Amino acid sequence: MRPLKRYSSPYRYGNRVRLVQVAGMCAFAAICVKLCLLQLVWNEKLNDRAASQFEGQRPIAAQRGSIVDREGRLLATDLEQVFRVICNTRESASADSVARALAPVLGKSVAELRQKLNTRRGYIRLVDGVGEATRRRVADLKLAGVGFERTGRRFYPNGSVAGNLLGVIREDGSAVGGVEMGFDSLLTGQPGTEFLLRSASGRPLLADRLPREEPVPGAELMLTIDERYQAVIEEELDSTVRGFDALGGQFILMDPANGELLALASWPPLDPNDLPGWRPEGAATRSVSDQFEPGSTMKLITFAALFEEGLIPDTSAIVPCHNGRYQVANRVIRDSNRHGYASLSAADVFHKSSNIGTVVLAQRMDKEKLYTMIRRFGLGQATGVDLPGEVKGRLPRLSSWGPVEYSNIAIGQGVAVNGLQMAAAYGTLANGGRLVRPHVIRRVRHEGGEVATEPLVIRQVLQESTIRSLRALATGVVEHGTGRKAAIPGLHIMGKTGTAQKLDAEHGGYSNKDYLASFAGIVPLHGRELVCLALIDRPRGRVEGGSVAAPLVSRAMSRILALENEHTNREEPLYLSRSGSLRVPDLCGLPLHDALDLLPASLDHSLQILGEGVVISQSLPAGEYPRDAGVLRLDCRPPLDTMPDLSGMSARDALRLLSGLGARITVDGEGSVRRQFPAAGSPLDARSFIRLGLES
Repeated sequence: MRPLKRYSSPYRYGNRVRLVQVAGMCAFAAICVKLCLLQLVWNEKLNDRAASQFEGQRPIAAQRGSIVDREGRLLATDLEQVFRVICNTRESASADSVARALAPVLGKSVAELRQKLNTRRGYIRLVDGVGEATRRRVADLKLAGVGFERTGRRFYPNGSVAGNLLGVIREDGSAVGGVEMGFDSLLTGQPGTEFLLRSASGRPLLADRLPREEPVPGAELMLTIDERYQAVIEEELDSTVRGFDALGGQFILMDPANGELLALASWPPLDPNDLPGWRPEGAATRSVSDQFEPGSTMKLITFAALFEEGLIPDTSAIVPCHNGRYQVANRVIRDSNRHGYASLSAADVFHKSSNIGTVVLAQRMDKEKLYTMIRRFGLGQATGVDLPGEVKGRLPRLSSWGPVEYSNIAIGQGVAVNGLQMAAAYGTLANGGRLVRPHVIRRVRHEGGEVATEPLVIRQVLQESTIRSLRALATGVVEHGTGRKAAIPGLHIMGKTGTAQKLDAEHGGYSNKDYLASFAGIVPLHGRELVCLALIDRPRGRVEGGSVAAPLVSRAMSRILALENEHTNREEPLYLSRSGSLRVPDLCGLPLHDALDLLPASLDHSLQILGEGVVISQSLPAGEYPRDAGVLRLDCRPPLDTMPDLSGMSARDALRLLSGLGARITVDGEGSVRRQFPAAGSPLDARSFIRLGLES
């Protein structure tokens, strides 16, 4: 008998099916939860992770704004021909391997590069100022995460002219000193952003199809400085400092009507192009950052207080001068000449700069009157000039003034000022008695338009009768007093000399050998009166302001007047001096017919003219006194209403030739000019765009 076939219970299979169904539903639920987490909860985090792996961005440096003088002549600009080597450490190989690969190419040590790469994760600046040849060598290494930024190298076409005033841009792009630092935020502009897609190996992919935020170039600064005046003054200042073996010097030329600084020179000079030779102390505008005891130039303020109080009703009145020796409390005051004076008129006290006579006159008024006048002239307070690092000077509290301190301050000792404070004080003689804030920025131009600097009158200091009296005294100083060597025949120049003893830091008190020689005054130019302040620190040999600083003012202003072709009542041209010897005028930049008009008929040189148009060079340097007959050669080129042929020129020479045009200029590469746009002979104006390609 065959056994019966056994069948499984349907309930047994049903349990398995339900188990599979439950498991499937749980898996589906888990997938749904995971999808919800991915789509709703982790979405932003995962997108950021994907973006960090496949997307990138790097900054695009903005072109730094140019700096020009009051006539649009180029003082500082960016040359777009260098690169910054960068590394994104999130995408690169190990710091050690990258450092070892780059060190021999970049000329840096492995340790230095490794230290930078290990600083942090992300975007790292490795080296600035790399040229095209080095960039290609780095690119040939094909290192993941290593790239480049095109940056501008700062270029100063006039070299050391106004170098202290302009300041320095270091290789890392930081600004130090002067206008570059004071207006860094305006000049820098806004960097742009370049967005990238990257492959798995970190290589840029489809970068040209992605959007980018364009950089906003920095603003252009137009200074109040006249580059021609600045160059002349720096040359004469250099000659004076070296001639007297001095420690340093300053020269300020200011328009007191509006406070515009037309020249602001300091010695020693600074060439911002010479970064290897740069010294931190060089990036200082000494007329702003240095303070000094003014000496006898302070007597203008003392006499101003006396006139305002009506204490010198007659400048011909006699003042006792005690034969050169006058006791005040425990101090003996002396005059600078050996024997002194028995007595002088009040006018001659000022003309001959008698310390004793000034103190005797000052004792007619309370110390509060002099203190108030000093404060009204702005001493002991910053002028507010638009340059960094201004010192406010030193004015002792009135409560500390005893008889000796009062006498010292009346003759310019025991009080400290900066050069701009004294220039502004003397400016009151030429602007109706107003104290005006000095400034160096004339106009700021940016994409949104331009903003001009408005003159700022701080306060009215002097009344009209006092101004007339002080101008008469200051005129007498130059005509027959201590400032005779500041005179320029045919011009009405006024001023005051100063010879201030310097403090002896080693032994205390005042030095018997170290002096500050100075001259502050007013010189007419083109129908306006300008303030001049010349300071020579620690001259050797002659130390008097009338022998050191006054001649400097005369030489510098004579040359500036010649530049402007100013006509005076002189029978000889302004560039004839030094006992009738001929001084060669500066003819560069002048139309040929104007240059020929400037040459004196008595010049014992034959004239050779090459080309036509504008004089670009002359064989005899401006300011020299040639003794022998010879040839004066003038090289001329057409005026810059057409593009010149710049082939073969260095970047410096090309930019110098184009500097007065006011056009936008871009320079690519290194070496000499091989390509130019527009072509030679093309019409030019201030709206033109010029591109120069350089090759070694």
